[in-house]
Amino acid sequence: MKKKKNTKKRSLSIKGVSPVVATIILIMIVIIIAILIILWFKVFFKEIVLKEVGGNSQQADSFCKDIQLKATANPDGSIAITNQGNVPIYGIVKKISYADGSSENPPKQLTINPGNSQTISAIDISSSPYTQLELIPVLLGKKKGNLLQPVTCPEKYAIKIK
Repeated sequence: MKKKKNTKKRSLSIKGVSPVVATIILIMIVIIIAILIILWFKVFFKEIVLKEVGGNSQQADSFCKDIQLKATANPDGSIAITNQGNVPIYGIVKKISYADGSSENPPKQLTINPGNSQTISAIDISSSPYTQLELIPVLLGKKKGNLLQPVTCPEKYAIKIK
């Protein structure tokens, strides 16, 4: 006589995730992906910083071409900077190049209103001899919410001192 094999299926004790929990997890994943995409796109789109000069309000960096600075090296190693234009300068970024090819860019807050002059002392420049010094103007504009934001002009508007 043949014995019958027990063909009863064992019930599996593995349970799935409930639909509510699965939905919450999917929503969280979508929110995280959306935040990542927004942060990624912020890199491509700059926030507009406006500056007003003489009643004319434009993007701050568009005033860089109107800047008229004159720099004079003094015998004591200091540099006198005169603002001959009508755009107020908020600061200066000094790009210092050395003979070995290295350079540094220390910023200096230095407000120079139109028609005024300021002097950068030799200590502010460098203790070692440089091959070239570039003074890059920094403007102060307003972004959304009237928050003040410094805007560094492109290097093509720098004053070169050798």
